[in-house]
Amino acid sequence: AGVATINVTDAYYFWAQTWGPVGIMSNAGPLTVGAAVASSTDIAGGIVSTIAGAGSLVQPQIGWVMNVSTDVYGATIFLMIAR
Repeated sequence: AGVATINVTDAYYFWAQTWGPVGIMSNAGPLTVGAAVASSTDIAGGIVSTIAGAGSLVQPQIGWVMNVSTDVYGATIFLMIAR
């Protein structure tokens, strides 16, 4: 549905981002700027590079990498989640 910008419980409402720049966690290790990304099946709310697992990837592309953080697991992604 989108990316939650906070940890969410069922006790309150939240905003899920579906389009535009967002900071997100990656379990794909270092990413390449411009690379397409998909939802991770290992980390809830995380992403993986579509290039790394192109042969076995079953998740749809959700955006592309805008900026890679100095932290190996952080990145700025331009989300493009639309129906």
